[in-house]
Amino acid sequence: MLIPPAAALHPVNLTCDYRHNPIGIDDTHPRFSWIDSSPRRDQFQGAWQVLVASSPLLLSHNRGDLWNSGRVASGTASLITYSGRALTSERRAWWKVRVWNRAGQPSAFSPAARFEMGLLRPSDWHAKWIGMPALDPAAPNEPVALLRTSFILRGRIRSARWYGTALGLYQLQVNGMPATNGRLRPGWTDYHLRIPYQTLDVTRLLRPGVNAVGIRLAAGWYAGYVGFGHRRFHYGNAPRAYGQLVVRYRDGTKTTVSTGPGWAGAYGPTLGADLLMGDLRDSRREMPGWCVPVMMERWNRHFGAVQVDATPSVKQPPGTRPAPACDWPGNIPLTAESDRPVERVAAISPKVIRETAAGWVVDFGQNMVGVVHVRAFGGHSGERVTMRFGEVLNPDGSVYTTNLRGARATDVWILNGAPMQQWEPQFTFHGFRYAQITGWPGALTSANITGIVLSSARPDASAFECTNHLVNQLQHNIQWGMRGNYLEVPTDCPQRDERLGWMGDAEVFAPTACDNANVAAFLGKWMDDVDDAQSAAGGFSDVSPRLVDPADGAPAWGDAGVIVPWTLYRAYGDKRVVADHYPAMVRWLNYIRSANPDLLWVNRSNNNFGDWLNVGDDTDRALIATAFFARDADLMARMARAIGKVRDAAMYHALFQQIAAAFDRKWLLPDGAISGGTQTSYVIALQFHLLPPAARRQAAADLVAAIRKRGWHLSTGFIGTGSICQVLTDAGYADVAWRLVKNTTYPSWGYEIARGATTIWERWDGIRPNGTFEDPGMNSFNHYAFGAVGRWLIEDVAGIQSDAAHPGYAEIILNPLARGGVRSASSRIETIHGEVASAWRQEKDRFIWKVTIPANTWAEAHIPAQTIAGVTEGRRSIARAPGIHVIGMAHGALVVTVPSGSWSFHSTVPTHRRGALSR
Repeated sequence: MLIPPAAALHPVNLTCDYRHNPIGIDDTHPRFSWIDSSPRRDQFQGAWQVLVASSPLLLSHNRGDLWNSGRVASGTASLITYSGRALTSERRAWWKVRVWNRAGQPSAFSPAARFEMGLLRPSDWHAKWIGMPALDPAAPNEPVALLRTSFILRGRIRSARWYGTALGLYQLQVNGMPATNGRLRPGWTDYHLRIPYQTLDVTRLLRPGVNAVGIRLAAGWYAGYVGFGHRRFHYGNAPRAYGQLVVRYRDGTKTTVSTGPGWAGAYGPTLGADLLMGDLRDSRREMPGWCVPVMMERWNRHFGAVQVDATPSVKQPPGTRPAPACDWPGNIPLTAESDRPVERVAAISPKVIRETAAGWVVDFGQNMVGVVHVRAFGGHSGERVTMRFGEVLNPDGSVYTTNLRGARATDVWILNGAPMQQWEPQFTFHGFRYAQITGWPGALTSANITGIVLSSARPDASAFECTNHLVNQLQHNIQWGMRGNYLEVPTDCPQRDERLGWMGDAEVFAPTACDNANVAAFLGKWMDDVDDAQSAAGGFSDVSPRLVDPADGAPAWGDAGVIVPWTLYRAYGDKRVVADHYPAMVRWLNYIRSANPDLLWVNRSNNNFGDWLNVGDDTDRALIATAFFARDADLMARMARAIGKVRDAAMYHALFQQIAAAFDRKWLLPDGAISGGTQTSYVIALQFHLLPPAARRQAAADLVAAIRKRGWHLSTGFIGTGSICQVLTDAGYADVAWRLVKNTTYPSWGYEIARGATTIWERWDGIRPNGTFEDPGMNSFNHYAFGAVGRWLIEDVAGIQSDAAHPGYAEIILNPLARGGVRSASSRIETIHGEVASAWRQEKDRFIWKVTIPANTWAEAHIPAQTIAGVTEGRRSIARAPGIHVIGMAHGALVVTVPSGSWSFHSTVPTHRRGALSR
């Protein structure tokens, strides 16, 4: 066996379709990624070999009976498409990879990873949809149904998989044990077009002999309250479960247990479970062991036959496309779950508990999204504990709930008198910092209550920190806003009667999300929702899934259907996400262009929200619309080029130039100003490159003048805020950007922080300077759109950017904003190639900068410096550092190319560089 030298690369962190060891996928050409790890500098991959085998034994003998790629000369280590034997239903595969560096030195093979196929054909499914009678529209609550069956397994069990889904939400139990930690499955889609199913490994929960499977079934998005007001049953009023358990024995035979006749159902102790309204739990009705074989008989009198449907009832919401005929169960395609489920990601202990006239008020110290876990030691049977949730407090110390509108956001727990009882709601979530509790037996302490944080994302994989406490708190607020609103779909808010996938919010925040976490699978799934919501005319929607708001998309909202795929391509280098959604993007461009032959987007602008929630500085809505029309054309040209559509790329580039020219004719004045002169008009004109080069300098100066006119404050809404600091920095006005970020008076991020914000607010003045609340009809205290400034912190202040010409951080731009704002800053982000880190500080007249660049990538580093002679790497002159190539001086910085590894740069403090103080 060839022993690799120490300098060789080592492949680690193997993923398949962005996930570790996924089971139940339906991608017949999955994509493999790994990270090339090396303790040494200047390491690049020169080739790779992937082996995929049908058993771990074969793989251990280096036999790839499903696929042996052979040695492939390539530096690519991400999204390698499987090209072996056809993958069939339930196929299990094990894979590993080895790589060669550029010197031809091989690594050892990586440890084995695995993936497993789901059920790929309609004929693989043998289940039927089951549930209880349709919900009563007159009833105030949607009870949780308990569905169960028992069966006998004869033989030694090799493996067992549950393939299942629901119209509604479900949780699976096997022999009384939970089968997964995921929540709110199967999630939310346009159910008449697509329903995701889950594959769960339940082998360890089964045994030879009598077994039982149970399903808790709740209304969820399918039948519960969603969106504005008191409306439910958007998709149907009869929640249904669907699934089958496939058990394989060691002798090669199998048993399949499917939902259908023979299952029994009852209503359990959860008398109401709703995403907006909350849970109602009567612990006196508990049925312990309701799906444990040895205990099931005692509850038989509560259970009766379930309703069995060949075709479930699923309504088509207004504005959505009709479902095409298909052979799937109920004529609704089942698709494998492609992203991670909502999970319990943290537990928070109370910071303060105090008794008030309104009850016990619990302050968790953080505006969060999730539920509470409660434990009662004592209490009489029938005592009723009521928990109301809110984000802020009234002046009298009670929890403020008026801004929740129609959402009750209330959990009710009826005690059963046991010495110790505990409860954690499973089919709801709340947006809250405070819980107001009445009816608690005795004194409430931190031993009785814990906040449970639920999310689909983990933004703590990345970090940003600097010497300014306010800016650090801003980053904290951005990450917690993302954590709370990236829950199944990117919602606008998590607390009131809305919680919709607003496209405009998602579009402006997506780049910041990609900087803070790996959201490729999350936003990739949501892009399927976006395409599902596209109208027959070609219009994307304002919200995806399309519900409550049936109109086609407004400018900057519908455009998310183009901008988010571009954002994913830029962050992860994923061409498939572009190719998969390209036809829908083409239809959207045609939708706009066909109605606006003069290339000014004034027709088919639908709701046209404009610069939503700007501060008395409304921008011409046709200007915003036309700018986004141009932006779409520009990005379409780049994406078409990326996937090899050369003619389309030329066509869309020409369209972009034509729209930009039309924009300039309409809104660019002879003196170089933009008509209207709002901050947002200048921001998007500069950001989207709509102005001729000669006008850009004047436009930037006019933007600064518009900010000065506002007392050095923002007047931007959702459209202009996210990019204003980057636009100012690129134009040489970083001092102005810093002034905006450091402000603590209204309107500013610091104003919110000074008033205790731990997430981003929907309105700049959610709490007014006089202490009163803004309009409760629309006043969320966890609304991430204004948090899009987080991209500036990581990409400009810390200076970590993906080179747009080489997406996915294959090539990295390191260019920190090292003057005028803070004395030091650091950030690390997890890319598909590994961790990139930048940490700089200024000490008197010295600039010290430590960077980490993943193996198999390189960076263009801009080192603040006065001269080349004053720059060192470690103790060596930069000109003599191995692997570093000096390009030259530019804008007060020394520009060098740097290979992978950890580096330490030192230089004298520059007198001028990109973004230096200019006023």
